[in-house]
This record gives sequence, structure tokens and C-alpha cells, in this order.
Amino acid sequence: MGRCIGAVGAVLHAGSDDGSFDVNDPDYTANVLWTQGLGMMHLARIGVGLRQPAARLPELLTVSPEAVVKSCVQSALALAGAQHEPG
Repeated sequence: MGRCIGAVGAVLHAGSDDGSFDVNDPDYTANVLWTQGLGMMHLARIGVGLRQPAARLPELLTVSPEAVVKSCVQSALALAGAQHEPG
């Protein structure tokens, strides 16, 4: 786990230094990204989420792994304050 977080932290440090990312604390942000990623990997693996219709019991909904990957990338770029989305 430390190596993974360290690798993400190194990318955030470098991007912060060259102006690609707007991150105040790259090490903290790396830990947040790691934690979010774990949850998103679980959601993609099981492919099922929940919704709460008004005043009814929760219902299952199908979650596509592709949608989770897209959300994960968008979330990471937003959290890192990316100055542009990769092409």
C-alpha cells in the first residue's frame, strides 16, 4: 500500500511543482485518491449500487465498470486540480 500511495504522491508532487496540478498537500491528496480508488474498484467489481426511491425500500441498480472508471478519472483530476484533461 505504501508503494502505491508513494507513487501517486510522487506524481502529485511533480505535477504540483510544474503547475499541472493545484495541490496543497500531495501526500494527503495521494491518500484520499487511494481511499476513493479502493471504493470505486469495489463498486466496479460488484457492478451493483443502491438507490432510495422516495418513501420506499432501497433498490439495486446496475453499475457499469466503464462508468466507474470514467468517474474515477474525473474525480482524481478534479481533486488534483488538474489544469487540463489528458487527450
